[in-house]
Amino acid sequence: MHRSSSTLRSRADMLKFPPIVAAQRLQTWLLVMALMAIVVTGLLVVDLARNLRTVVISEANRALTSAVSELVQGSRSWESGHERRVSSIETWDQELKSVSYEVLRSYPDVEGGYLWHEEVVGHSFPTYTEPGSTLRQPALEHRQVLNALEESRRTGRVANRFAQDHNDVVLVAVLAQRESPLAAWSLRRIFNFSSSSELNKRLLLAGVMLFASLAVGFVLKLSFSLQQGFAVVQAGLERLRTDLSYRLPDQDHELRPVVQAINTMAESRQKLEAALRREDRLRVMGRVVAGIAHEIRNPLNSLRLTIRVLARRLQAQPEAAEPIQLVINEIDRLDTLLKSLLAFPRPDTGPRETSRRREGREDPSGRSHGV
Repeated sequence: MHRSSSTLRSRADMLKFPPIVAAQRLQTWLLVMALMAIVVTGLLVVDLARNLRTVVISEANRALTSAVSELVQGSRSWESGHERRVSSIETWDQELKSVSYEVLRSYPDVEGGYLWHEEVVGHSFPTYTEPGSTLRQPALEHRQVLNALEESRRTGRVANRFAQDHNDVVLVAVLAQRESPLAAWSLRRIFNFSSSSELNKRLLLAGVMLFASLAVGFVLKLSFSLQQGFAVVQAGLERLRTDLSYRLPDQDHELRPVVQAINTMAESRQKLEAALRREDRLRVMGRVVAGIAHEIRNPLNSLRLTIRVLARRLQAQPEAAEPIQLVINEIDRLDTLLKSLLAFPRPDTGPRETSRRREGREDPSGRSHGV
């Protein structure tokens, strides 16, 4: 029994369940993903606020105002070098293009130039054209520039204009100089900036925010569900160390294969221990049966020998032959029963030893039985 118990302990140690480490790592990654989703949602909210119509137009007007101020400074530097020169308007146009091109290179998507009275000169668009390119100003834009020119001459400050051209927005800034007929202008066209397109952008961003929020909620729910599942699995593993009949409850998420594998392992371990206990009981029973059979067979052999001696002495009395034969038959029947008990298989005896003992018991001469 001691050998069986030690075998059970050694095999049980081989089937110890490992602690859950991967589950904690998975939970950490899920929480990191949830935090990243929250950060993305926050960035989308900030982007939505920054892309409101009024904010975009206000920032564009500030850039245009700064651009015309620099253009005026550039024109003054240019005029100081042409005070004593008289050139054609075409020459001025080419020279002022170089001035406006250098100024507007710092302003993406902004075009501009100068107005000599009401004629456009020095028109350049560094974002999309090369220096010295010939550009034409559309009628809508030219009309807005002239309207802003009149206001700037009247107020002496930068005049801004706003116009809707289908889905585009046209923004204009003009600064006239009181001491010079040369005025500076800048313009920016924002494409696809109508009220409907802006609404579509807001709806798109709102949808993305909603999706991100749902993703965060799903990740957090999955994280908490897995955390609870890990706690159930850990508690089940601790209980299985003392109670192999216990089975972990089924899970409805990614831990289901893990739970099923643990239950299968526990069932296999339970069957193994049951088989080892049965083997131990059979070994003990075989030893007990063999000992009892030997203890009974020795007096039975003496009884057979005595009956045979008595039968030889009573050969002259025929009426004693039948009872004596009946006793001999019963002794033979008991001997056959003892042989079957001695043939009871024991786990610690191999086939060769069992066969040798069986041959010894079936010796017809009876010498192996001490007769």
